[in-house]
Amino acid sequence: PERGKREEIMPQVTICGAGLAGATLAHLLKHKGIDFEIYDQIKPWKCGVEPCGFGINYRSFLQICELLKLNPFKYVIRRDHFGFIDGIKVRADLATIDKPKLIFDLLEGTERKYDKPKLSDRLIIDATGSARAYSPAPESDFKVQTIQSRVKLSTAVSPWAHFSSSVGYAWLIPLSPSGLEVHLGAGAIKDGNLQETRGHLIERARIDIKEVICSCGAWIRATGPILPMVNRNTIAIGEAAGL
Repeated sequence: PERGKREEIMPQVTICGAGLAGATLAHLLKHKGIDFEIYDQIKPWKCGVEPCGFGINYRSFLQICELLKLNPFKYVIRRDHFGFIDGIKVRADLATIDKPKLIFDLLEGTERKYDKPKLSDRLIIDATGSARAYSPAPESDFKVQTIQSRVKLSTAVSPWAHFSSSVGYAWLIPLSPSGLEVHLGAGAIKDGNLQETRGHLIERARIDIKEVICSCGAWIRATGPILPMVNRNTIAIGEAAGL
């Protein structure tokens, strides 16, 4: 470089997407001392996180938090030992996780950039979910449109799932220890079936919605893994890779 001018130091890794996959990678890189930058898009929803409901096997989550050196009990909203699939009670060990809080702690104050990333010959991580914004079009893919809401109920509920092979599926995950606040969602092959599918779950689970706190929509990838995962200096992770 010319005398008096400082050479711009580029980070070793550019992460595109600050959802759960991107934030987890950022956390791991930071603790390994690897320089990185992370980009995200401004989300227009009230919560700023898509989606709010996140259910996972309880013991698996404990193992993940041990790997990440995080306190799992800080994020577990509720633990259920059973749930319902189309009205049939089944055994489960499901933990509902506070996803916004988990992502916040994974980023540990790391600055998120919201402008367009400067792509270079450095390693690019595509963590943009179903968009796969920095990866080639998949060889085969299947995505469904969803509607998702955070709602308050009149009576408490356990986790619920409803499936229809010809229409779509719907789910209900408690977001409070009492089970009175839940994440209600539905995914369908055709947009016109979304309300119908969600209506089926509401009817079968016999829930009474008192208040809709917020709602959003998103595409969810229903197949995986998605190839190619690696393209030159770009690696797809998380939902961008169908994982």
